[in-house]
Amino acid sequence: MCIANLLPTPVLHIIIAQFSTTWAWITTAVVLLTSCFMWAEYRATLARPISLSRDLLYLRYGTLTNRVITRRDIRSMRALSWRDQASKATRYQGCGAVNVEIILSDGEAIHIGLDEPGRFIAEISAQLCDTANHLHQQQRRQT
Repeated sequence: MCIANLLPTPVLHIIIAQFSTTWAWITTAVVLLTSCFMWAEYRATLARPISLSRDLLYLRYGTLTNRVITRRDIRSMRALSWRDQASKATRYQGCGAVNVEIILSDGEAIHIGLDEPGRFIAEISAQLCDTANHLHQQQRRQT
């Protein structure tokens, strides 16, 4: 994507320079800076993946998105197809499509794009069940 952004830059520069050299250089600088930002976003996405800890889900996309969700705030989770995508959901996706929906306890829907959505859902679901079983056992001990 970054390289595709750079390919027409010399031609664009020459065409705009016919009218204004100042605007040609401004346009070229903006294209170059945008390409650098896109490259940085791509590299940051690789270095900062979505991750799980015992109690937290870390949603990281690129350099700007960093959200932490506690496991107890997750009400449900399901796989999405391209037909299921609601417009009112918070979307975290890279260059691909969203394929997992997370519903939080406050009703917020979050759509994320993952490489292995089935594995991710199974992992979260298993840990949510373990947490629920642990809480149920604690309640039984107290009574």
